[in-house]
Amino acid sequence: MFPWKATSLDVKAEEYQESWAFLCKLLNTVEDYWITGTHLAKACDTLCGFLELCIAASSWELRAMCRYYPVLSQILMFYLRRAGEEKSKPMRRVLKTLLRLTTDDSEVVNGNKKEYDNISDFRETAVLQSLKVIFPKQKNSSHAKAAMMLLEALLKNYVIEVSHILYRIYCPTVGATYKATIRELKFWTKLEYVESVTSETLHINFEILVAQVLYWIEFADAAPAASHFLTSLFEALENGDHIRHELAQPPSPLPFWATPLRKILLEKSGVMDAIFHHVLPPLLRLNVTETELFFSSLPYEELIGRNYKSIEEVDIRLCLSVLKIVEELAVPGVLNYTTDSGELTDYSSYVGLVCTGLLTHGSSDVRVAAISTLLHSSSSTTPFTASTLSALRQNIPLFCAEHDPKIRGEYISLMKQFCSRLQSALAKIMRNQALPNETLVSATTEKATENESSEEGCSEILADHLSFIDWYLNYIGTELGATKSYQQHITALKVLQQVKQFGLDHYINAKSIAPTIQRLLLDLTMDPFDDVRNTAATILKGRMPSASVCTTNGSSTQHGDSPKEADFLDETRLDTKTLDQAIINAQSLVNRTGRADYADGFARLCELKCDYLIREASPSEVGDRLAGTVTKHLKALESCIEGLEGSVYNSSTGLPLHGLLIALRYIISRPDYANLYASHGGTTWSAWRLIHEQLVGYCERVWIIVKEVLCIDSPEGHVSEDPEDEETEADSKDLLSFSWRSLKEASSLMLAMITNPGYSPREASGRLSYADLKKLGDLAFTQLAELRHRGAFSTVSQTFLACCVCCAKSNDYMIASLPKHWYSETLLCFEERASTVTRRSAGLPAMITGILAGYSKGPELKGFIFDLQKIASAPLRRNLDKKILRLPQVHALNCLKDVFTTSQLGSATEPYIGTALKIAMDCIINEVWAIRNCGLMLLKALFTRLAGGDSSASNRVESEKFDDLRTFAIEVFTKMSRGGTGQKASFHIILPAIELIERLQPKGRIEEFDFRNWLFPLLSDESWILREKAARAMVPLEYVSIVDFLKRRKSTLTEDICAGNSTFVLDLLERKDFSCLACVLEGLESTSGKTHLLLRLDVAVYLLLLESSCDHAAKTLAVSHIMDLIEKQGFEDKWYRIAKIEDDQPLYPFVDKLLNSEHFGKRGTVPPATFVNATLELRGMVLEHDYFKHESLDLAFKGWISAVRLATSENSDKELTARQTALRSLDRFLTALRRPNSVTSKSMAVMGAFLAFYDLLNDDDEEIRRDAAHSVSWVLSDPSSYSKPQDEGKISLMPLASASELLSFLRSSYRDSPDLCSEAILRLTGPSSEYGSRIVAGVPTSTKEKSSNGMGLTSFKVLFGQARKEDNVLFVEERQNLFIDDVREAERWAEVLQDLSYAAVEGFVSYLETWVLEGLAVLLDAANEEDGPLGWTSKPDVFAMGLRVIVAAEVLLKWIMKGHSKVETEMVRHYLKELAEIGRRTKLHGLWIQRAELSM
Repeated sequence: MFPWKATSLDVKAEEYQESWAFLCKLLNTVEDYWITGTHLAKACDTLCGFLELCIAASSWELRAMCRYYPVLSQILMFYLRRAGEEKSKPMRRVLKTLLRLTTDDSEVVNGNKKEYDNISDFRETAVLQSLKVIFPKQKNSSHAKAAMMLLEALLKNYVIEVSHILYRIYCPTVGATYKATIRELKFWTKLEYVESVTSETLHINFEILVAQVLYWIEFADAAPAASHFLTSLFEALENGDHIRHELAQPPSPLPFWATPLRKILLEKSGVMDAIFHHVLPPLLRLNVTETELFFSSLPYEELIGRNYKSIEEVDIRLCLSVLKIVEELAVPGVLNYTTDSGELTDYSSYVGLVCTGLLTHGSSDVRVAAISTLLHSSSSTTPFTASTLSALRQNIPLFCAEHDPKIRGEYISLMKQFCSRLQSALAKIMRNQALPNETLVSATTEKATENESSEEGCSEILADHLSFIDWYLNYIGTELGATKSYQQHITALKVLQQVKQFGLDHYINAKSIAPTIQRLLLDLTMDPFDDVRNTAATILKGRMPSASVCTTNGSSTQHGDSPKEADFLDETRLDTKTLDQAIINAQSLVNRTGRADYADGFARLCELKCDYLIREASPSEVGDRLAGTVTKHLKALESCIEGLEGSVYNSSTGLPLHGLLIALRYIISRPDYANLYASHGGTTWSAWRLIHEQLVGYCERVWIIVKEVLCIDSPEGHVSEDPEDEETEADSKDLLSFSWRSLKEASSLMLAMITNPGYSPREASGRLSYADLKKLGDLAFTQLAELRHRGAFSTVSQTFLACCVCCAKSNDYMIASLPKHWYSETLLCFEERASTVTRRSAGLPAMITGILAGYSKGPELKGFIFDLQKIASAPLRRNLDKKILRLPQVHALNCLKDVFTTSQLGSATEPYIGTALKIAMDCIINEVWAIRNCGLMLLKALFTRLAGGDSSASNRVESEKFDDLRTFAIEVFTKMSRGGTGQKASFHIILPAIELIERLQPKGRIEEFDFRNWLFPLLSDESWILREKAARAMVPLEYVSIVDFLKRRKSTLTEDICAGNSTFVLDLLERKDFSCLACVLEGLESTSGKTHLLLRLDVAVYLLLLESSCDHAAKTLAVSHIMDLIEKQGFEDKWYRIAKIEDDQPLYPFVDKLLNSEHFGKRGTVPPATFVNATLELRGMVLEHDYFKHESLDLAFKGWISAVRLATSENSDKELTARQTALRSLDRFLTALRRPNSVTSKSMAVMGAFLAFYDLLNDDDEEIRRDAAHSVSWVLSDPSSYSKPQDEGKISLMPLASASELLSFLRSSYRDSPDLCSEAILRLTGPSSEYGSRIVAGVPTSTKEKSSNGMGLTSFKVLFGQARKEDNVLFVEERQNLFIDDVREAERWAEVLQDLSYAAVEGFVSYLETWVLEGLAVLLDAANEEDGPLGWTSKPDVFAMGLRVIVAAEVLLKWIMKGHSKVETEMVRHYLKELAEIGRRTKLHGLWIQRAELSM
C-alpha cells in the first residue's frame, strides 16, 4: 500500500525515501521477465497509477522524482522490450504515462523556473533507442513494433519533431544504395553533431528511415504499427515541421513518401499486399493535392494503351491498388477521365479501360489484382458497366483453369464478392425500375448516354445483368464437363455454390440448364479427386445457406418463401428415380472395376439417397427411414462378407464392399445421426444399439477376412500356395489392394464412431460406453500388433490414436485407464517380438504414438518417454554362446523416432530431445547393424525436428541448446583425421557427422576452417556416398573462403578429387564465376591427357573437346559452355577461323559435324539424353544465326523442327527435361521469328516452330507453359518495340491467352496454307493422344504419307468404338497430360478451319465431309441407347468424341455457307436435329444436346 493517505501528496524526506523505494520495487517487478501476463498487467496499472499521483503531487520533489532520468530510461527500456509481446491495454497506459512525464522540460515553482532532470536528453535517448530497435542486427518484430508505436506517440503529441529522428541517423556512404548504406549505418549520440547533417544527407536519411520502417511491413504483428508511424511521420511534415523545407525537392512535386515507397516495393516484392493494405490508404489521405499529383504520375495512360514495355510489375500493381483507394477517398481530381477523343468518362469506365488488358497478364498476381480492382466498388449496390461484364465473359474462363491453388482461392473469393454485389445491384434495379434513378444511371454512364430516359437505362442495365447470369450458368455447366481438368471442375463447383447461395439462378429461367447441371453434378460424384466428389455431393444435397431473393416486383423474400422459387425447385429437383438409376450405374462401375474413387462416389450417392429420404419424411417417420436405410446397407454388407468369409481369394472384385463401408461411414458421421432415432417408436436406445453392434461386428469380420493377406512378413507380391487358389482370377496386386482397402474403410468406419459427437444417443450420455471403447480399441490394437502392410496400419493408427485421445479425456476412471492398459500390452509386444525385428517395427510406433497423444498434456507422458529411452539405451543381452537373440532396442528406437516427429504431440516432447540425441549418437556406433540403422533414422528425425520440420539439409539447426551435436561431429572428424577414412567400421558414423556439419552454423572462422579441412579429404574417398555428402556440405560454406581454401590447397588437388566429385565442381560452375574452378584446373595441368575436365574460357578449347573427346559428360558440358559464350560474345571471327570457312558461309554444317562425332559409333554406345538435349538447344542457336542468310539450310531446319516437335508432342514418351530442352531450343530461334518477312519467306517451314510452341503451351508442366507463353508473347508482339528477348517480361501473357493469340496469328498469317488446314483437321478429329508430330514441318501436303482414306484420318466409327471400350482395370494409368482439354482443342481448331481460305481447304473438304457424316450416323445409332447420369456418355473419351463430331459439323456447315462444300445444309442439320430429339428421349448428355441445337 502507499505510505500516505491523501491523493495530493506533500511529503517529507522520510516519506520521499519510502516513495522512492516503492517506485524502485514497482520498476523491478514490471521488469521481471518471468511473471505472468495477468501479474504484469496489474503491476503496470499500479506503476502508472503511482506515477500519475506523483505528477499531480503538490511536492516538487515527487514531481521531479517521477521524471528522474534513470526512472524514465528504465520505463523506456521496459516498454521497448515488452510492449510488442504483451496485451495492448496496460502497455498503452504505460506509453500514455511516459508521454505525460516527458511533455514538459520545466515548471514554475513559487515564481522560479525549475528544470526537470535531463528531459530533453531523455527524448533524444528515446529516439536513439527506438532507432536501434528499428534498424536491428537481429530481427525482432515485437521490439520493432514497440519502437514504432513509441515514435508515433512522440510525434503525435508534439514531444519530438521529425528532425529529432533524422538527425540521429549517420550515413558514412552518402549517395550509396540503401542495401550498401544500411550495413554501415550508425547513430549520432550527441545533438551537437547536427551541423554535420547536410541537405543531401537528410534526403538519404529520410529514404533509409522510410525504407526500413516499410521493411517491417512483412511481419503481420508489426505492420499496423509501421503504417501508423509512417502516417504520423508524414503528417508531421504536412503540419509544418521546420525540416520540411530542407526535404522539399522543387523539381519533383511528388509526395515525400513516393520515392522510398517505390524503392522498397522493387526490393521486396513480398510486402506489396501489406503495403497496399496498411500503408497506402492513410498516406493518400494526407494531402488531396499531392494525391492527385501522385495519381497523375502513375503510368495509367500506358496501361490504357496496353503499352507495357516500360512498366514494371510493381508499378502495375501499385496503379491498381491506388485506383481502389482513391475511389473510396473520393478524390475529385481523379474520378473523371477524358479520352483521346475529348469525351469525359466516369470513373468505373476508366477503371475498366485500365484493368481489361491486364486480365490476361503473364503474372498471376497482376491478374488477380486487375480483376479485384475491376470488381471493386465503394458501394455494394452499384451495378456493373456493360464493358465490365463483357470483360468478365472473355476472361473468366482463363481464371477457372488457373493452376496455382492460391490464385484460384483468391479468384473464388472475388467471385463471392461479385455474386453478392450482383445480387444487391439487381435488387436495387428492380426496386427502382419504374422510378428515375440518377444515381444508378450516373454509375453507368455508358448506358445512360445511349438512352433518353433513366428508366430505359435501368431496363438495359437489368438486361445486361440478367444476360450475364444466364451466360454464367451455362458457362459453369460447360466447365463441369467430363474432359475438363481438376482445376476447372473445383473452381466451377465453388462458384456454383456461391451462385446458389446468393440466389442468382432465380433471376432467370434456368430450367433449360438446371437438368444438365444436375446430370453433371451426379457424374462428378465419381470424379477421381476427392474434393470434387465432396463438393458435387454437397451441392446436390442442397446444404446451402439461405439468401434473400428479390422478386420481379422488388419485394425481398427468403428461399422457399416465393412461389417463383418453389416452382423452380420443383422443376429442377433431384427426383428419386434419377438418383436410383445413378446408384445402379455407380454400383455397376464399382463391381466391374473395384476402383477407390468409384466406391467413394457410390457411397456418396447412397448417402445422398438417405438424406433425401429423411428430408421427405414426416417428423414421425425420420427414425424409421434412417434405420431402414442403414439396415438395407447392412444386409448388402452381410452378403458381401459372406461371399468372402470362405477365403478372400474367392472374389476380390464384383462386390461393392468398400462402397458400402464408406456409405455407412458417411451416414453415421451426420452430426444429428443419433438424434434422428428419437422418433423410432420410442425404442431409441435398442434400435441404435442393435445397429451399432452390427457395425462393430462387421468390422471384426472384415479384419478376420483380410488377416491372411496383410499379416505376413512380406505382403507385397504375396500369392497363396494353395493349389485351389490358382483358379481365381484376382492377381496378387489386385488382391493386396482389395484387402488393405477393406481394412482401411472398416477402420475409418470405426474412427467415425469414435470421433462423431452425434453418433451416440442421449440415453448413452452422448458418448460410447466403457465396453464399446474397449472393444473398438482392442480391435485397433490387435490390428496394429499383427499387421505388416504399411498402407493398412497407417489408417488403423489414426483410429487407435483417436480412441486413446477420447479415452484419456474422459472423466470416467475406467475409460481413462484404457490407454495405460494398452501401453502395458505394447511393452509386452516389445519383448514378444524382440527376436523378429523389422526395419520399422510395423505398427508398434503407431501404438506408442497413439497412447502418448492421449496424455500429451499429462504427467504420464514423462514416464512413458523415459521407459522408451531406457529400453532403447539398454545393453545387449546375450545367451551362453554370446549370441544376441533379442533386440527390443530396435522397437524402442523406432517408437522414439515417431514420437518426436508426430504433430499430435507437438511441443510436449521438446524437453526430451537432448536425451534422445545422446541415445541416437550412442546407437550409431553400436556393433549391431539393426540398432545402428534405427539410431541413424532417429538422429535424422531429430535433425528434422530441430530444423523446424524441414528435412532438407540446407536448413540450419540452432544447436546452442544441444552442445552434444557439435561435440559429436568434432570428435568423429578428429578421430577420422588421425586414423584415415578407409575404416569401414566408421562409415556409418561419418555420414551423420557430415550431415551435422552441413546443418550446423560454424562458430567463427576457425571452426569453419576446421570443417573444410575435415571435409576436403573425403572428396577423394572410394565411397561415392561420402564424396557426394562431403561436396554438398562444403558448398554452403562461405564462397569466398572456399576460393581462398582451394588456393592454399592447390598443390594437393588431384584428378580423383575433382573427377570423383562432380557435385562440388558443378555447383561451383553454376555460380557463373570461374575463379574457384580455375584453382581446380591449375591443379590438373599435369593430367592434361584427360580432357573431360580441361575446361577453359575459350571457345576453341570447347570445340576441340567436342571433336576429340569420347566422354559424354565432357561433351555435354562443353556444349553448355559454348552456348554461354555465344550469348556473351556472339559468333566472333574465331568461329570461322576454327571452322576454316569464309564468313559468308554457314556455320551450321561445321557444328553439326562436331555434334555427330564418330566417337559414339566407334565405342558402340548411344549418346545419353543429356547430350542429345544439349545439342538440340545448340542447333537452335546456330540455326538462328545462319538460317535466313542461307537458303541451303532448309533441310537442316526441317530436321531440327521435326526433332523439336517430336519432343513437344503429346504422344511423346520424352521426359520433362526433353520438353524443357525443346523450349530452350525454340527460344534460341526467337529473334529469327521476329525478323521482318520471316513468316512470308519461310512460311511452311517456320509454321512448324509455331506449332511446336503451341504444343508447349498445352504442356502438362506449369513451368513449361509459363515459359512458352513468355516466348510466344514476345514473338507475337510488335518487332519495333523490342530488340532482344530479354525484354519479354513487359509483354508476357498467361498460357491460355498466349495459345489463343498464337492461333489467331496462324489463322491470319497462314490463311492459304494447306499444311495448316491438314494439321487443324487432324487435331480436330483425333484425340490428343493421336495427334502431335504427324506432319513433318515444311513437307508439302502432296508428298505426305496417306492412308486408305487419302489423308490419314482415323474413321469416327473406329475412334468411337475405342472410346466406348470398357476399361475394367483396377489401377488406371493417368493421362500423360492433365492440362489439355480435348473439347477445348476441338473448338479452337474448328475456329481455325472456319477462317481458312478455299485455297487452303480445297484438297481436304471431301475428307472432312466423309468423317462428319459417318460420325453423325454412328452417333445417331448410339443415341438410341438409354443414357442418364453415370451413363455411357459420362466417360470422358466418349463425351469428347461426341462433341468433336458436332463441332466438326459446325465447320462443315460454315464451309457450305462459304461455298467450299457441296454437301446439302439440310442433311447436316437434319442429323443434328434428330440427335437432339432422340437425346431428350434417351436422356443423352445435356451438353451434347445443347451443342447440337446451337450448331443448327
